[in-house]
Amino acid sequence: MNGARSSKTAKTATARKSGAADCGLGILAAARALGLDFIPLFEEQYQLIIPRRYYESDLLAPLLDIIRGPGFRSAVAALGGYDVGKMGEVVWMSEIGE
Repeated sequence: MNGARSSKTAKTATARKSGAADCGLGILAAARALGLDFIPLFEEQYQLIIPRRYYESDLLAPLLDIIRGPGFRSAVAALGGYDVGKMGEVVWMSEIGE
């Protein structure tokens, strides 16, 4: 499962596939990788929180370019189960200096 082999969700999917479990919580990508059915129960949001001094630095610029790029967006969307519509968007920036 592309680097996720040791993750809890991969272990849950493997247990389900082998018959050791009847069901389990996991992600669509893990279920797809093993050809399992998947029923979404809820949605979660994830944000990357970066102190402004790093956000505005040249050191972090390559990471932000990747996150905002179409290649990364397509790769994440292809996993299934992820809404990439706002990927790379700044949702809030503190006015307080650091």
